[in-house]
Amino acid sequence: MADPRFYTRKSPLALAELLKVCGLSADEAHGEIQDVAAPENAGANDLVFIENAKYAEAVNASAAGFVLAKPELAGAIKNKIVIATPTPQLHFIAAIHLLYPAAQQPNLDDAKNISPRAAIGKNCNIHPTAVIGAGAEIGDHTVIGPHAVIGPGVKLGAHNDIGAGVTISHTITADHVRVLPGARIGQDGFGFVTNAQGQHIRMPQLGRVMIGAQTEIGANVAIDRGALADTAVGGNVIIDNLVQIAHNVVIGDGAILVSQSGVAGSSKIGKYAVLAAQAGVADHLDIGDFAQIGAQAGIMRDVDAKARIMGSPGQPVREYFRQVSMLAKLSKGTKTSS
Repeated sequence: MADPRFYTRKSPLALAELLKVCGLSADEAHGEIQDVAAPENAGANDLVFIENAKYAEAVNASAAGFVLAKPELAGAIKNKIVIATPTPQLHFIAAIHLLYPAAQQPNLDDAKNISPRAAIGKNCNIHPTAVIGAGAEIGDHTVIGPHAVIGPGVKLGAHNDIGAGVTISHTITADHVRVLPGARIGQDGFGFVTNAQGQHIRMPQLGRVMIGAQTEIGANVAIDRGALADTAVGGNVIIDNLVQIAHNVVIGDGAILVSQSGVAGSSKIGKYAVLAAQAGVADHLDIGDFAQIGAQAGIMRDVDAKARIMGSPGQPVREYFRQVSMLAKLSKGTKTSS
C-alpha cells in the first residue's frame, strides 16, 4: 500500500469500472480492487500485472486477487480473477490513475516558506530561503541549508544535515543523515511504457525512498523513489558525488558507491559492497555482500559475495588481467604494413 503521507488513494475501484475504462472484459466482472501492488506485496483485493512468463510463479504464489495478463499467459494464472490484455502494464497504469488521482502529489501550497502544517523539531537551524512543505516532519537538531526544498510529508530524522539546493520528496530518513548540496532524492523513477502509437506513457511512481542512519549522500546525487515498493538505502552507506540510484534499488548497510557509478532499477547492492568510479549495474541484479566492482566495470549478471570484478562486461579480476596481458602480447607480435 502506498504511504498515505505522500499519496491519497481513492478506493475501492470497481472491477467493472476498470474494464469499462480500458475497454476490456473478464470471465468475472464483479469485485472491487483496493490497491495496485507488486506480486510480493499484494493483498487479496489488490491488482498486479504480468507480461513475462518467468514471473508466473511469483504471481500465482502471491495473495493478489486480480491480475492483468497477456492472453498467452492468462491460462497459467490460477485462482485469481484474470483480465486478459495485450498491454497489461498500460492498463495497470490506467488503474493507478483511477485509484490515485492527480492530487496524489500535493504542491507546496502555503504562502510561507515553512508550512504551518509542518512539524519542526527542537534546536533546528533552517535557512530563511529553505522551503518545507505541509505535513513534513523535521527531527531535532537538523540543519537545512539555503534554497533546500523539503516536500510535503517528508520525514527527516534528528541531526540530519541537508545542504544548499537539495530537493527531497517522498522520503523518510533516519538520524545523522548528511546530504551534500544539489542532491535530488525521491523524484520520479525512470518508468515509461511505449504504446502502439509510439507515445511514452509514464508509470506513476507510488513508492518512497528510505535512508538509514549515519548515511552520507554526495553532491548532485540522484536517488529515485520506488515504483510500487521502496528504494532503500541502508545505514552507514557512503555515496559519492554524481551517483545515480534508480527506483526500487536496495543498498545494504555500509556499502560505498563512488563518483559517477550507477545502479539500474530493482537491483540489490549487498552490505559493504563497493562500486568504484563509473561502474554500472544493470537492472534486476544482485551484487553480493563485500563484493568489489572496479572502475568503469559494466555488470550484466549477478555477482557473488566477496567477488572482485573488473571490465565490461564484468568478470573476475584475475581473468580480466589475464585477458589484458594476452591482448598486449598479441598486439606486440602483430606486424603492420604501410
